[in-house]
Amino acid sequence: MKTIRDFKGVIPAVLSVFDKNENLNEQDTRAFIRHLMRYEIGGLYLTGSTGEAFLMNSEERKRLVEIVMDEVGEALPVVVHVGAISTRESIALAEHAKSVGAAGISSVPPFYFKFNEEQIFNYYRDIAEATDLPMIVYNIPLAGMMTVGMIERLS
Repeated sequence: MKTIRDFKGVIPAVLSVFDKNENLNEQDTRAFIRHLMRYEIGGLYLTGSTGEAFLMNSEERKRLVEIVMDEVGEALPVVVHVGAISTRESIALAEHAKSVGAAGISSVPPFYFKFNEEQIFNYYRDIAEATDLPMIVYNIPLAGMMTVGMIERLS
């Protein structure tokens, strides 16, 4: 099983492939992943902003991860972005990522409402404690910048 320590080089943030009716397109997703794997990439980053995760429901997000993990097998480490409006949903996505063999998880800070640093810390702690997968803290200005002190505390 690949781990997050296997990441080296370029880690593309993978686009999610949909059909004209806005449904996941499994066939074209598999073809896209095979295309990416022809290059010397160091892993894949799934279901983040580039992957349009926030436009998908949780079942679609999980299915996309399953498709990619099936296509990749042991060839590359995969990090799954699990950020969601609710901590409970993020935890469910993290547990799913673990169950299908992801090498790690990632999340933007909680968003939509204005959260203080303690609430942000608790969000990441709750997700990290739900699985033993390594967590990448995604500090993105759109969701609210975290201070250097907060990032140090989270590490």
